[in-house]
Amino acid sequence: MKNTAIIAALGLSAGCTTIGLKTTNPDSISDDGDTGSGGETVDVSDGPVLDAVDRYRNEDLMIASGLSLPGDIVTLTIDDGSTSYEYLAVADDSGAFSAEIGLVRGVDTTVTASNEIGADEPAVTQACTIWDAYELDQASGDDYGDTCEDNPVIVSDDFSDDLSLEDIYGNVLTDGDEDWYRVVATDSTFIEDSYRYENYRFQANFIEGADSYEIRVFRNSCEASGEECAGESYTEYSYFADDTTPDENGDLPDDPRACGGEPFNDCADFTATYYVVVRRTDGALDCTHYKLRLQNGNW
Repeated sequence: MKNTAIIAALGLSAGCTTIGLKTTNPDSISDDGDTGSGGETVDVSDGPVLDAVDRYRNEDLMIASGLSLPGDIVTLTIDDGSTSYEYLAVADDSGAFSAEIGLVRGVDTTVTASNEIGADEPAVTQACTIWDAYELDQASGDDYGDTCEDNPVIVSDDFSDDLSLEDIYGNVLTDGDEDWYRVVATDSTFIEDSYRYENYRFQANFIEGADSYEIRVFRNSCEASGEECAGESYTEYSYFADDTTPDENGDLPDDPRACGGEPFNDCADFTATYYVVVRRTDGALDCTHYKLRLQNGNW
């Protein structure tokens, strides 16, 4: 894997350095294993059956739900390794039962459903110690951050080169998931006018998680034509002014960021909209997180 990608432009240079339950939703319940009409049969003759539970989650609350005989009293036993307690849930007329359970982050919690007849296989889940807050942002929709064009996470619409910095914590817990971030990196003129050098330097890199994740960066477009360093894998990216072109006398500026007035280049406006996507590369789907740092300005 190549960890750093490089770009060039404009004669200057730039461097790339629902609560998670999967319900069965059957059309019928059977206490003898017979198949009902039109749907999957859930056999509750040996005890209640829990709905599938996500192995890892960002929420520290979960709904433990499942099916039993109508009117049945179901005991839910919760064990997080240090404490064990019980909830009682009553199945409704369709046999469905549920209870909200608080989870201790960072440890496996086992949930077992039982009644007088028997018990289901225990379900195990864990709430991540470092969680992805954007996955829990219900106000922005369930798909917040899942796509580039439709609903990326909006980091900033004015990420100025006056030393802007944002750290983002996230994770990927489900197969095929990816996290998209949108940031407008603006090129202000204050430092250019005052000190005659280009302060713009947009950077994206992992502070944590580089062994498990990669980034891809798109500049001004979600289309393939907007991808920086297309086809490469990298964990850091940067775009900055770096004048290495000799003038007519063969001289280089003392500061490669110098601009504005003779003998330097005019100060360009590098303002751009960046789309940064984070993808998991280690093949695992657990609580391993990343810390992505976005910056603008020379550091």
